[in-house]
Amino acid sequence: MVILISLLLITQTTLLNESFTGIQFPPAGWDTLRSDTNMGTWYRWSYATAIPDSFHSRCRVYDASDTLRQGWTTLKTPTLDLNTPSGPESLFFWYRFSQSSNNLGPDDTMFVDISNDDNTWYHLFTIGAGEDSNSWQIAHIDLSPYDTYTTARIRFHYMDEPNGSLGSTNANFWMDSVHVVSYLVDTLPPTIINTSPAPGDTGVGIMQNILVVFSEALDTATVIPEAFDATGAISGAHPGTVSYDPNELILS
Repeated sequence: MVILISLLLITQTTLLNESFTGIQFPPAGWDTLRSDTNMGTWYRWSYATAIPDSFHSRCRVYDASDTLRQGWTTLKTPTLDLNTPSGPESLFFWYRFSQSSNNLGPDDTMFVDISNDDNTWYHLFTIGAGEDSNSWQIAHIDLSPYDTYTTARIRFHYMDEPNGSLGSTNANFWMDSVHVVSYLVDTLPPTIINTSPAPGDTGVGIMQNILVVFSEALDTATVIPEAFDATGAISGAHPGTVSYDPNELILS
């Protein structure tokens, strides 16, 4: 028997999965803050082209009626334990602006930050003038430098500066499908701990099943029947079928 098995086991732990489909906003554990009443708060909105569904969160980034507006508005996630999961974490979210351009003035910035104490914040990602678009985009941010954080929060923090008029149309930042996921990739292959017949066995019947016992579970997608054959030195090739029992870790 020739065994050709590739193995890449991925253990995924979801720490945060929010698409803002629930009526409550902000969702449980989330917070929305603003510098003053001149700055709008984040809010839930329904729109046909939201991703991946019709609901998303948004905030006003340009107010045509107050072009000298200055301040900030923030949406913060619940507390996340990045230390307990075995693998490093990643942050994903969808975002876009309401207009194809002129959503942000030259000094306006959307910051994505992280903190372990809800006080000191570190920048993960920024979106500034010239980086705005009304096409949906996906942000993927590596959180592995913060893997020791046990009380992490992520904030979406918009800073508005008095840039003057960008036109007569209000502009908004849209965000949806916020995920924090831990991935543990096992690149060490399993080992064969037993076989039946054993190596060197003689007098084995041609109808006897060939069993291979592995040290750990296999990715069933990599157990490909065409990758196996059974050939006797005298009797030649033998037809057969391949099956795998994940509970017993046995390939037969």
